[in-house]
Parts: sequence; structure tokens; C-alpha cells
Amino acid sequence: MKIKLDVGSLRLGMFVAELDRPWVGTPFLFQGFMIESPDELEQLRECARHVFVDDLESSQAREIQDALVTAAGRVRSGRVSAVTVEFEEWKGAAKLRRTLERLNNTVEKSRERIGNVLEDVRAGKSVQAKDTRVVATELVETVSRNPQTAQWMTILRSENQQIAQHSMNVSVLAAALGRFLNWNDALVSVMSEGALLHDAGMSRVPRWILDKPGPLSQREFLLVRMHADYAARLLEAEGDYDRRVIDIVRHHHERIDGSGYPAGLRGHDIPGYVQAVSIVDVYESMTAEKPYEAALSPSLALTRLHRRVDRHFDRYLVEAFIRCIGIYPLSSLVCLQNGALGIVISSQEENRLKPVLLLVRAPNGTFVMPRRMINLAMMEAQGMTGWGIERIADPEAEKIDVRRILLDEFMLR
Repeated sequence: MKIKLDVGSLRLGMFVAELDRPWVGTPFLFQGFMIESPDELEQLRECARHVFVDDLESSQAREIQDALVTAAGRVRSGRVSAVTVEFEEWKGAAKLRRTLERLNNTVEKSRERIGNVLEDVRAGKSVQAKDTRVVATELVETVSRNPQTAQWMTILRSENQQIAQHSMNVSVLAAALGRFLNWNDALVSVMSEGALLHDAGMSRVPRWILDKPGPLSQREFLLVRMHADYAARLLEAEGDYDRRVIDIVRHHHERIDGSGYPAGLRGHDIPGYVQAVSIVDVYESMTAEKPYEAALSPSLALTRLHRRVDRHFDRYLVEAFIRCIGIYPLSSLVCLQNGALGIVISSQEENRLKPVLLLVRAPNGTFVMPRRMINLAMMEAQGMTGWGIERIADPEAEKIDVRRILLDEFMLR
């Protein structure tokens, strides 16, 4: 969305998409730029009376976004006639696309490294703490730079190397949850490393069992159950792993009602950091495609996860995870009040009910091409009716392949 602003209202961090005059003859080298210095502010004030600011390319700092929402809202009240709003074709994706391309590179490198670790486990070799710690540290740093990284990684998952991909996704989601809970950096790193290794023992389970389309036999299930204790003993033998990392690997299948394994622990006997990783593990598994089972949408997975509170999982931790992910998780398909359909691609903590959407179907039922990015918070401020979220839609029922659209739109595959 572009917002027309008087140059006196500009701030550092705003992205100038257009001027009120041709770019030729101005001191600016690029057609479209982020205001990064007082000198650029002064140059804009000297050569223009108003500019168009792109809210999605601008800094996502709360004070900048609040200023733009306020500016857009003034049109509704009629107090400021110099502010108007225009909708852009798919230009606002550029910044997000660059971020996702960098993330995709990180994912590929990390997946290769954890794949090597899992191959060592499969071969019965010792696991080096320094190797897994490097990967965990990189993933935690990635989450720190962008809190929504964890959710995007699940969207960018590869169909290959399923155990490695699942382990990485659980690792970043666990780090995101730990940060959301304000747990200290050392514990967040432990959670990330433990999550990275939680299914390492699965590499010893025969592939035909993991891919079996029907229920497992008692013997097959016993083989699967051995993966947790096997990996934990391997890490203990290495001798350089934090005890809490080993706890996560050994006990991530324990449940607070005692129905889990391998020790049948109950309630508070299961440490909070272990329970947190368990919750993330189940959510990530539910949202992943499997040879024998279709993936659930993020919102449906959260609903099913919540049904297991006080039985399998601690209520406080599950509800914290839901708040961390958001009421409309990234990649959720939502139906708007006017009948339009959009995919959630960005969500700010202060505007969880009004995320940024990739519009895929117009109110009249036609598919939108090229697709548009719309900021629901900005549209509400502008007083545009019918653009609130009415419900979460079922992608299968709507015949919309959300993941494929996102990968194609961002040119990530």
C-alpha cells in the first residue's frame, strides 16, 4: 500500500516509493529508497512537497508503522486532505522476498549439516557437540533477527531429508517459543540444540516403518519407541552435551498424564523446557506432509493441540505457544467479510487480528493475478469496510495450494 504524505511528516525508516515529480533531476540515485539519514530527509523537503510511502517496504518498527496507520486514518476523519491511499500490485513483496531468499540459503546449509549428523547416528558413530552447537547457534540467531522465521521455515520445508527438516523446524520453533516466554539465552540455546537432536535416533529406524501407510504392529512401534533412549545414550557417551539437551532427546515423548515414553513420567516430573519442545514437535509433525497423511493447516493444528491440554501437555505452555504463533499463523488461508480469500504472510504482535495478506481471490470469486499484498490494519484505519477477517478457510475445500502459491510467488523453488 502506498500512502501519500507531506514531506514534513516523513521520518527515518520510511520507504519512499514515488515523488510528486520525475526522479530525473533529483539528487536520488534510485527510484525507491529507505530514508536512512537526516540529509536525505532534508533533500526530500527541498525537492518535493509530498511523496508516496510504501508501508510494507518501510521499517516494521512500531513507531513507524503506527505513524503510517495514523496518517492513513486521517483521511477517514477528513482532518488531513493531503493523505491518500493507493493499492499497489505485487511490489511490496520485494523486501520479504529478499528476506526469504536469505532464509532459504540458511535452511539449505543447516539441513546439510544436520543431515551429516543424522548419518553419523545411523552409522552408530559418535556425535560431536561442537557440530550440533554450531547449527543450533545459527538457527537461534536467525530467529532473533526475525521472530517469524520459525514459521517461514516450516513453509519452506523440503520434501526430502524429512528427519533433518523436521528437526530444524522444531529447533527454530522451540527457540521462538523460548524467546516468547522470556526464558534466558542459555536455556533457549539448550532448547534449540535439544530440539535439533530430538529425533536423531529415528535415523536408526528402518525407512519402511517410517513410511508405512497403515498402523504399526506392536513390534514396529517398539522399534520406533527405542529412538529416544538410543539417541540419548549416544549423546551421554559423547560426554560434552548439556544434561538438559539429553533430557529433551530422551523425554520429548513423555506426557503429563503418564501415557508417554520411555519412562512414563507425569506432570512436573517433566521439565518445562522438555514439555515446550514436545509441544512444538507435535505441532510441526501435524503441519508436515507425510507419505501416509496429509498436512493440517497451522490453525487446525493449533486447535487439535489445544484439545490435548491438561492431558498430554501443560495448559500454560500450549496457550503461550498459540500466542507465539498467533491467532492467524503465517500461511493460514482466511476468508474476509466481503468473500475475498487471502494468505497470511506477515503479522505484527500489536495487530494480530489484522495481518498482512497475499490476496488470492477477489470478492467476486475471480483469482487475483498478479496477486496483491494488502495490510488489513492500514485498510481499517482508512475506513474501508468488508476487509476484516470473517473466518479461517480450508485450503482443500477452496482448492488452493497455499504452499505452492507462496513458493511460486516468492520464487523460492
